[in-house]
Amino acid sequence: MQRVLCSPAMADSDPSEAPANPWRDTVHRGLKSLHHAVPESVKRRIRPWYLRTFYYPWFPEVVEQPLLPPPAPQLAPFLAPRCDTRPTLLSLPITAWSHRHARPQQIPQRMARLGWRTVVVDPVLDGRPYQADAGGIDRWTTPRGPHVTELKLACAVARDPYRDELTPAEVERVVDAIADALLLLHIGEFVSWVQLPFWGPVAIALRDRFGAGLVYDWIDEHRGFANTTAASVAPEDRLIREADLVVTTAAALEEQAAPRARRTVRVPNGCDVEHFAAGEPAARLEALPRPLFGYVGAVADWFDPTLVAALARAYPDASIVLAGHADAECRAVLAPLANVHLLGEVENALVPDLVAGFDVALIPFRENALTRATHPVKCFEYFAAGRPVASVPLPELAPYSHLVRTGSGEAGFVNACQQALADKASDSAPRLAAARANHWDERARAMDHAIRGSGPRASVIVVSHGQWRHTHACLERLLACLPPSASEVIVVDNGSTDGSRQGLFGWTRFDPRVRAIWNTDNRGFAAACNQGLAAARGDVLVLLNNDVLVTPGWLRGLMRHLEDPTVGMVGPVTNAIGNEARINVPYEDLAGLLAFARRRQRSHHGRSFSISLCAMFCVAMRRDTYERVGPLDERFGEGLFEDDDYARRLRAASLSCRCAEGVFVHHFGSITLRALGAKRWRTLFETNRRRFHAKWGEP
Repeated sequence: MQRVLCSPAMADSDPSEAPANPWRDTVHRGLKSLHHAVPESVKRRIRPWYLRTFYYPWFPEVVEQPLLPPPAPQLAPFLAPRCDTRPTLLSLPITAWSHRHARPQQIPQRMARLGWRTVVVDPVLDGRPYQADAGGIDRWTTPRGPHVTELKLACAVARDPYRDELTPAEVERVVDAIADALLLLHIGEFVSWVQLPFWGPVAIALRDRFGAGLVYDWIDEHRGFANTTAASVAPEDRLIREADLVVTTAAALEEQAAPRARRTVRVPNGCDVEHFAAGEPAARLEALPRPLFGYVGAVADWFDPTLVAALARAYPDASIVLAGHADAECRAVLAPLANVHLLGEVENALVPDLVAGFDVALIPFRENALTRATHPVKCFEYFAAGRPVASVPLPELAPYSHLVRTGSGEAGFVNACQQALADKASDSAPRLAAARANHWDERARAMDHAIRGSGPRASVIVVSHGQWRHTHACLERLLACLPPSASEVIVVDNGSTDGSRQGLFGWTRFDPRVRAIWNTDNRGFAAACNQGLAAARGDVLVLLNNDVLVTPGWLRGLMRHLEDPTVGMVGPVTNAIGNEARINVPYEDLAGLLAFARRRQRSHHGRSFSISLCAMFCVAMRRDTYERVGPLDERFGEGLFEDDDYARRLRAASLSCRCAEGVFVHHFGSITLRALGAKRWRTLFETNRRRFHAKWGEP
């Protein structure tokens, strides 16, 4: 396996296809020759400066192969062919991807540019694959853009997401189907992004079982829709209370969520400015009499057809164009009117040309609880096209009262349309500026910031001394399975001479979550941990060996047990350790490891048992525990007995150690200490055992 270090601009390119540059090749060969001529004592002092300011900036495409020697036999089966460390957004949407190009599609596409990948679950739960002739996961997935994939679940659940509620058994089937698919897609940590209450029980189960984050994107007042029922909306209250974050589109929704939610943030709808600003008047509108009043969107239960009928009567020589599916009630009112044209659904690519042909763009909504909690995306689309807008008075349009003409009732709405028609000749620049201020790019950045700030703030400290292959594999799995919140990885290198220092510098350059501390010599495990703990900024502090491969949901699984204030430290179960945390395992490679960890999560999630000490190959504690008990005792030098000592200090502070039965990580087993050799290891063991007994006064 090779990992190519490259600049963000080159992330999707192949370095082998880069144009030849003889001058750079000559410089590169010269630097290699100079490298062998400079004494190691000099290189050690200047290496961080040299790499940071010269080598990597000039040669960003450098391949890490020289820093990655052939893997040891025990490591080779656990190296993934590829490891995407992007955080994943699991979208549980309000509509199918192909339904209409709006918020559920716009935000994932833009989140991809911010370092995310998105898996969008198809809300049609019929268990039928997209491609019957394809193999494996390809049958059930459809690419929807860079780093965006639509997923059909391999389970048949006959439920209408807008009218029905899932039974507990159906929730289990859906959760299992999602878990199986994510495993095949090589996805580690993920955040469930819920847009419909129907998905609430599924998202909560994914959080409880797999440690997934949970964000409820409250787009509309779902109780106001004609096609929803009390059963379909019933999970909403629990969803609001248990979500890590509730995102609302309107102030009215935020006011409802604030007393119940853990954290709320308002991210209104936005606009694809470039798409709508590029429209040219559609040819199909040229023959229609002017002025032309137009509307784009669903002609459904929130649409007031009596307002449009009043406008048609007030302007009998004008044309009114409505683009969107019309329900039976609206068609009954509008179809008999000769100057009203119902176009039905229009492809998204053609909508800007329609809007560009409007003299006045309309928002003829009913004034009720549903629309008072609506942030109308179409208003900004009209602005982007430079069109004057006439609307009923909606709370979310109040900041744009200088750009939108409003009026209540039939007479008021007709008067607003008349004023908007007079605005046609006015400068469209203010409207375009308002559209740009509400760009979907801004909304995606706000969503990204909110999600990253809603999860656990953890600092993971990894100590390394040589064994770069293991450290590299550890970091790949760790970054793929780290919550996308304000988490950080601090690697403290104890004077490695095998390429670890250069490799770590590459990680710090190309992943902002990684920081490194370089020691000039081996200060020992406890001292290096203390350096990382002192530099940590998280609320939860984790110590992790560099010979550990973590699994999805591991961190949230550990943190769940730290919610008990009597628990001082918690660790996982594993395949190789010298106490009760060791369990028997059946796997022999990475795929088997991940599948086993999933099964373990399902059968043991939330369970733990008391343990005499948490071995520090992987442990988590709250910051207040660290501040109360203090740093590790550095008298134990290179390692051994510092975890026994810390367990005694925790018990002295009336804090317990727990082992989380539902959290499994793979441990290769004291790789660094075993490299010392049997004789030196035994000497270190006996020395530290005497120190431990002397400190605690025991034979």
